[in-house]
Amino acid sequence: MSEITAKHMRVSRRDVMRFAVIGGVVGTLAGCTSSSGPDPKPTSPGGPEDPDRVLRAEIGRDQAQMTALYEAAEVPAVIGAQVKAIGERHRAYGQAIDPKSSGSAGPSPAAPEPASSPASPSPATSAVTPAPSTPTLGPKGLRKAELASSATLIKQAGRAVDPELARLIVLAAAGSAAAAESLKMATS
Repeated sequence: MSEITAKHMRVSRRDVMRFAVIGGVVGTLAGCTSSSGPDPKPTSPGGPEDPDRVLRAEIGRDQAQMTALYEAAEVPAVIGAQVKAIGERHRAYGQAIDPKSSGSAGPSPAAPEPASSPASPSPATSAVTPAPSTPTLGPKGLRKAELASSATLIKQAGRAVDPELARLIVLAAAGSAAAAESLKMATS
């Protein structure tokens, strides 16, 4: 067996954060797995019988807003790809938690016109709804938004009736916390 030296045992701050996030998620998941009764009747996520329908829609909107913040962000080119990937992760979280979520708070196309409508729409029937104003943030602003998102998601996980949804929300919260740390290290 080879001897382990101090050189091989160096642990970066990033590694410590990863272990902390994984430990927190595992601890939270362990707390979510105990059940005192029979499993609830399976429901369609976001469907009318889903007891978490309102919570799913709320989180879907929150994640769409985070996606929009990343789409409007102004960051140095050096971290541009990393920032874009984080923004896409919010889109994925939103769609996983609320399948009805569009994943973006940006402009959305209007419903298609019936076949009998005129070929050229009038100015009053615009094909795109204007998006609400999204602030332009830099890395520090995105980091603050990630920290706020993580805290909100943890609170929302406690409101979930479905344990699987609670686990998914906790994973999204851990992702936001990790993103905040990643943004902090990228700008240091």
